Amino acid sequence: MVMNEIDLIERDLKRDIWQETLDAVRDIKAGQVGRVKTVELPPVVEARQNVGLSQSRFAELLGVSIRTLQD
Repeated sequence: MVMNEIDLIERDLKRDIWQETLDAVRDIKAGQVGRVKTVELPPVVEARQNVGLSQSRFAELLGVSIRTLQD
């Protein structure tokens, strides 16, 4: 739902920013942080990181372009 400026102002006037901030700090201290998303790395990325090479050096050793590694 898109809110116009007047609706946004009315909504914000009803908010208690201090309480929201305090609640957020309490959540953080309790370990209740926002969403955590885990991204699986492709095997080629893991291999490159394991040998400690840059993308350009790894691509050179494999005989491919950097763009091939990035796709």
